[in-house]
Amino acid sequence: MLLAKIWFQFDRKYCRNYPQFFGKEKGGTMSLLGLLAFWLFILFAAALQWTAFHDGMELWFGLSISMATVAFAIFYLFGLSIFAAPVVFYGAYVAWGWPWYQAVLLAAPAVVITSILLRFRGIKGVFSRV
Repeated sequence: MLLAKIWFQFDRKYCRNYPQFFGKEKGGTMSLLGLLAFWLFILFAAALQWTAFHDGMELWFGLSISMATVAFAIFYLFGLSIFAAPVVFYGAYVAWGWPWYQAVLLAAPAVVITSILLRFRGIKGVFSRV
């Protein structure tokens, strides 16, 4: 009940005053819910990546959870996630026993999605101007 009350206050205060951010019509909240679902998915994927990174660092290098957390933070804060991807793959593939394609999707989702788009659309279609 309290959550519904908070939501209605948020809806009345922000969604109706700024329709360009929260939907096409005044009070539309579907785009806000979609944005919330997207960010929840991103947080869930980041938690899975961190856990696989931790297990990969523990098996591959023998590092503790605190050292793995520091390394994960350094890799992602400075844009060096390309160095974290092999460790995430190793953790998901070896430690968890996932199939290789699922481990690759967890370790490098942007690379997989881009390669699928290039396969179906073609390089010319992706890079051409409309």
